[in-house]
Amino acid sequence: MPAKLNMICYVHNIAKRLTQDFTVKEITGITRTKNDDPTKVIYLKIKAFIPSN
Repeated sequence: MPAKLNMICYVHNIAKRLTQDFTVKEITGITRTKNDDPTKVIYLKIKAFIPSN
């Protein structure tokens, strides 16, 4: 089920691949779970599909 998330994350790594129909970006983002403890972080794996024209 789709969900809307609002958060600030820092981009740690990005990789781009080209396919026949899409540009696929694989992004690793880092966000903190607690504002007062910088050691509590979550690594997010994000995939973005951008259509090729």
